[in-house]
Amino acid sequence: MLTGMLKMTSGDALIYGKSVRNEIDEVRKDIGLCQQLDVLYDLISVEEHLRMTLRIRQGVDNKQQEDDIKDILTRC
Repeated sequence: MLTGMLKMTSGDALIYGKSVRNEIDEVRKDIGLCQQLDVLYDLISVEEHLRMTLRIRQGVDNKQQEDDIKDILTRC
């Protein structure tokens, strides 16, 4: 819930004074996410996994994300 990946059903949390409920884009600029398991979903492609992961990263524009995806896919 603190990363915005799970929907909040009630309440709120503040991170550096910013509301997780109302300012999640701003909150994400101040936090990181390290998943505890290798998360691979059977129903989406490698490219879709990369897009999902890169959406979590803040401060990276769409052009840079597309360049990163192409770079990673060409190296695999």
